[in-house]
Amino acid sequence: MYNFCQKNINSKDLVVNIDLSDLKSWDLNDSFIVKSLTSWEKSKSDNLLLPDFGLTAYDNGRVSDVEECLELSKDDKSLTLYRIGENDEVGNINYDNYIIS
Repeated sequence: MYNFCQKNINSKDLVVNIDLSDLKSWDLNDSFIVKSLTSWEKSKSDNLLLPDFGLTAYDNGRVSDVEECLELSKDDKSLTLYRIGENDEVGNINYDNYIIS
């Protein structure tokens, strides 16, 4: 990957800091998930269970079962972006129709 970004970018106090040259932020072996290297310490969050998460997440390929739940903890303070895909008839996630650009 060729990076054209300026070398001395100020990353102090950023709410979101995605660095594609850092594998902690972008890992091609991990389903193309992009995660912020910083978290927003002033955010407030608590343990939360989303039982209907699978209803929407199944449609965009995040999960392979419509009954899956998502549990968020008070430590979930970083932005994470997931690649969009689609499920086939048996629940296998396919990304072929959604290219990364």
